[in-house]
Amino acid sequence: MIRFPQVASAYDVARACAFVAERARAGAPHRWLQGARKPSFACDVASEDVRLFALQRVRSVPESAARGLVEAAHGRRPLHVLERVVHPHELLAMQARGERCVSILSDDQTADPLDFAIHDLCHLEKFVAEDSYAGQVGFFASVHRGDVEARFSHLDEKWKKDLEHVVADMNGSPVFLFAAIKMKLKMAARREVARNRGTPENVGGSLDPDEEKMFEDLLESLFDAIAFPAEGRRAGRAVSAKRDAPADALWLANYFTTLGERALCRDGE
Repeated sequence: MIRFPQVASAYDVARACAFVAERARAGAPHRWLQGARKPSFACDVASEDVRLFALQRVRSVPESAARGLVEAAHGRRPLHVLERVVHPHELLAMQARGERCVSILSDDQTADPLDFAIHDLCHLEKFVAEDSYAGQVGFFASVHRGDVEARFSHLDEKWKKDLEHVVADMNGSPVFLFAAIKMKLKMAARREVARNRGTPENVGGSLDPDEEKMFEDLLESLFDAIAFPAEGRRAGRAVSAKRDAPADALWLANYFTTLGERALCRDGE
């Protein structure tokens, strides 16, 4: 069984439940409760705000988001409850410690506070998936420790936004995340070559020789930043979103999982 870091108090989680319920009710006053949850989630806390999500289906609240709230109320989710928008770098640091957050915001802070909170809660459940949680922690810890953002600060704004998207708005297997950051780096290499040439960016197709050389240099710099072992770099080069290198993908998954398990053990000491 996974042992998660303990972060949010039961009171804070109940407050988040009340916030989500209130927003769902405001959006559909006569239809926000959609019947008994079958089966219900196991729940032995007294808070009626928490028990609502354990026992009832609530409009606009996916099952995964409801489950995350109930589990967090029992101390089984590494959830922070915040009243502000979190910067991607801060969220990366959380995930490197095995944690995520839900932001409960006002209408002045975001156009749709309920959607914002649900988005956070759905990502929480993807993050804590039993088969990838430690691996994700290992991946995010590597990127955070290596300060990848600073390492590639010379690249364009599109790369910076792409990096933020990977580290703050993507969850899944560490192989999927690694392949995603590689793809973003490949596209950044293509744009960098175009900028150096003073020509429009190539669109589609394989990298040309100059672009390929730029990408290889950037990938090697990424390996250096995250202290990637020499024996694993061949696997790192082979893995892609095409899932055409299963043995190399397994090596990467095991590598990042081991890193994540070590990080979680240290944090739990």
